[in-house]
Amino acid sequence: MTDLEKSILEILTSHVGEKNKLTQYRIVDIIDNSGGWGVTCRNVRRIIEDLIKQGYPIVSTPKNGGGYFYQEKAKEGLECARRIRRQAIKLFLKARRIKLNCQIKQLDIFDIRN
Repeated sequence: MTDLEKSILEILTSHVGEKNKLTQYRIVDIIDNSGGWGVTCRNVRRIIEDLIKQGYPIVSTPKNGGGYFYQEKAKEGLECARRIRRQAIKLFLKARRIKLNCQIKQLDIFDIRN
């Protein structure tokens, strides 16, 4: 684990529960004020994603400006997982519609009536 990953994990473990959430912008500010890593919001999001893959109970919420926090209650993690699952379903449906639209358009090209 890199020093930057450790720093972000340390920040998040000190912000337990949804009421203590931090935006990615605030995390960047905290890191910049403590060591000037030159980190970006994109770096923060990627590192948080990696920490989640490693098994750390970091969750996010879009409520009241959104943010990341260390899970306090199982309910918080389940709510986050459900929200992400709903977003994924919407994206799969959108991809399916686009694919079907492309196939229909290709059929229109070969329609001799046009």
